[in-house]
Amino acid sequence: MTDGPARIDQLADRVRWLDRYRRRVGIAAGVVGAPFIGLSLSPEWPRVHMYALVITMLLVFIMMILMVVSLNTGQSALRQSQEGMGDSR
Repeated sequence: MTDGPARIDQLADRVRWLDRYRRRVGIAAGVVGAPFIGLSLSPEWPRVHMYALVITMLLVFIMMILMVVSLNTGQSALRQSQEGMGDSR
C-alpha cells in the first residue's frame, strides 16, 4: 500500500513546505474565507453586528502582526546578546 521510506520522505517534504509557508497559507485562507462569513449570516442580522465582526477581525489581524514583529525583535535581540557574550569569553 505504501512505499515505506519514499512515502515518509514525501510527507516530510510536505511538512517542511507547510512550515516554511504557514503564515502565507494562513493569511490566504483568512482572506479567502472571510467573505463567506458575511454570506453565511442571515439577512435579519443587524448590519452593526457585521461591522463589529469585521472590525474585530481587523484588530485580531493587527495584533497578530504586532506579536510576530515583537517576537522576531526579541529573538534577534537575544541572538545579538548571545553573540556578544560569545565574543567576550
